[in-house]
Formats: sequence, structure tokens, C-alpha cells
Amino acid sequence: FGLLTGLWIPLLSGSKVVYLSNPLDAAAVGETIEKQRLTILLATPTFIQAYMRKCRGEQFRTLRLTVVGAEKLRDDINDKFKAMTGLTLIEGYGCTELSPVVSINIGSSILTLGKESGPHGSVGAPIPGVCVKIVDPDSGEELAAGQEGLMLVKGPNVMQGYLGDPERTAAVLQNGWYNTGDIAQMSLDGYITITGRLSRFSKIGGEMVPHEMVENAICNIIQNDRPTLFVGSAPDKAKGEKLIVLHTPDLPMAPAEIVAAMRQAEIPNLWIPKVGNFHQVESLPLLGSGKPDIKKLQALAKTRR
Repeated sequence: FGLLTGLWIPLLSGSKVVYLSNPLDAAAVGETIEKQRLTILLATPTFIQAYMRKCRGEQFRTLRLTVVGAEKLRDDINDKFKAMTGLTLIEGYGCTELSPVVSINIGSSILTLGKESGPHGSVGAPIPGVCVKIVDPDSGEELAAGQEGLMLVKGPNVMQGYLGDPERTAAVLQNGWYNTGDIAQMSLDGYITITGRLSRFSKIGGEMVPHEMVENAICNIIQNDRPTLFVGSAPDKAKGEKLIVLHTPDLPMAPAEIVAAMRQAEIPNLWIPKVGNFHQVESLPLLGSGKPDIKKLQALAKTRR
């Protein structure tokens, strides 16, 4: 993503670009946007949270478009950013194997660029030349609009394969379609909504429970502006799996209060972790991109019984 948007697009379009060596240096980001009068900001929701904590709203006054990706955009982050800047965070979707952009939830009019997005909660429609279909994860049968299933992508952006790893390549590429591993649904007009990763679901009592949706539900309750928790799973003798919540010491509400609030919000019972399955950790491991290190966190969750 950095190579495409930070190097090739500026070279091909002749636009000015400013590089910072550390996107986690929120103060430097705010100062640079203000000093260089930048109009486009590319970030992750986690980075945006840090910028809002460290920067003043007026430092962002020259921005016209702010695009976020790499992780699910929560409503509370978007609401705070809009209150601070007057802009709406525009969510995009892609992955390295897809060169790496599939869609962007841009508004329908140039007059509202950056101020309005496409449908709420969507990552937008596929960019020109890219095809997306939603299929049943088990049968591979294509599903109708609005149905939730596994997302496949085809187009000139699809990689040729993993270097020196034909088995792994064959596992994700079939007839030109790339298996994203993401669970999504697509509307009749082509707008995609991601509901989770296939690897981040638990099968509890025969039902599929999406970890990311549970995380978002808890985050909307606690309204915390820092990465505070992770929802994973561990084996359970009675129901096959159980939800595990790993949280940092600065969790702003007690687990019992969170569970009570989830019940009051009429969240499905299977989506509500037990109070005893909340476990405190010193910190949540992150990747260099600022995203949670899912592999490490899930491995840690499986050790909590």
C-alpha cells in the first residue's frame, strides 16, 4: 500500500508527497500536515486515534480526504474525527496479494469528497477492473446479494503467487480467483461490507460467532480511544469453543459492567463473553503497521481457560 500510494501514484500524477519515517509519531504528523498544508492523509484507525489525542483540530484544516484501512473502522472513531475536523473517515479494503486495493467507500459526488462516504459500514464498491463475488465457504456456491459468505477477488491486481511456495499459492488461487479469507456481504449495487475474518470466528453451540463484531460491540460500550482489548477463543468442553477477552490494565469498565451493558443492548447471548473469561494482560502486541498481532494474541487467548 505504501509503495502504491506513497510512490507510484505521486510519480504518475505529479502530485506532492511528504514522507514521515514513523507514522506513530502523532505530534510530527500533525505538525507536518499543518506546515506542508497537506490535503490527503492515509492511515489506519489506530493511527487516527493517536493523532486525535496528540494533535489540535486546526492542524488538519487543509485536509480534504482521509482514507483508512488495514483494520475495521469503528463508529466512535469516525464520530470523534468528524467532530474534530468536519471530515468523514473513508474506509478502504485490500491486501498485499491484491496489489493491494480492492475497494474504497468514496462518496458519490466530488462536491462532498472527504465529507461524506458511501453506505455506512461499507468498504465501498470494487475499483474499475476488479471483480468480487461472495460464495458459501463450504460449497463454493455463489451467494445472492445481501448474503454473508467468503469473499473472492479476480482482476489484474491479483498476485501471480507466493514466491517458491506453490502449495500455498494453490490454496488461495483457483481459476484466477483469490480467496481473501474474509467474510463479507455485497449489496445489489456492489457495495461490500466486511463482517470478519474466517479465521476469527468461533463455532459456539453450532453457531458462528465473529470475534471482530464482538470487539466492536464492547468498544462501542466502553468508548475508549486506545487499543484496549482483543477477542479470541479457547476450547470449551460443553460448546466446542468459548470467547476469551484479553484486555490491558486501563480497561475503563469492569467486566461485569461490560457484560451487563451487552445484555442491555440486546446483543445475542452467544456473542457475550462470560465475566470469568476476561483476562488482563500487560499490553497487546502490535505489528509495525499498528494493527494487533492476531497470531500472538490468539495463541495467548488459547492458554486462558
